[in-house]
Amino acid sequence: MVLLMLSLQGDAIRRYATPAGVVVLVVGASVCAVAYRVMMRVGRLPVERRILS
Repeated sequence: MVLLMLSLQGDAIRRYATPAGVVVLVVGASVCAVAYRVMMRVGRLPVERRILS
């Protein structure tokens, strides 16, 4: 959503079209992916033991 809104601004497109801008986008995407994986691991419900099996 943020990238969509940024893509509507010509000035932002020029800033992120540089090599440093690409690095910022790649690092940001990587941090988001890692944070999502951590969030899914922390939020996972514990597996309950079955009593009668």
